Amino acid sequence: MRRELLSLAVVAILMGPLCVVRADNAGMRVVVNSANALSSMSREEVSKFYLGKATKWPDGTTVAPVDLAGKTSTRRLFSQEILRKEIEAVESLWQQLIFSGKAIPPPAKPSEAEVVAFVKGNAGGIGYVSYSTDLGSGVKEFAIK
Repeated sequence: MRRELLSLAVVAILMGPLCVVRADNAGMRVVVNSANALSSMSREEVSKFYLGKATKWPDGTTVAPVDLAGKTSTRRLFSQEILRKEIEAVESLWQQLIFSGKAIPPPAKPSEAEVVAFVKGNAGGIGYVSYSTDLGSGVKEFAIK
């Protein structure tokens, strides 16, 4: 029994980077416009879109990231797991970039439905929502590897 548990733990650690981020029963998922030819990307690549370090998809399309407004559990989970920063640290980084004139932060939408609508309406759109949010057509889940 002990050996089986150890084996399962090793498999979970090895598969961790391929798993979708979840916390409690809510969790979150990254979504992109359905016209996007990609189905996955590394956490580091997605992080660059949200921290102003990359502005183009591999095909040359301009990236259009969108944030959730406020300090929701979904935004906190995205910030911690994908950006590897707390929301406050991300906000501070963006204040510095704005002040220096280097970049403008992603727009922040007040609801997950508005995040989905934004991604659907922008060919380069990328956002994040909880698992309970209906994606409808025009938006697809994007795997983080």
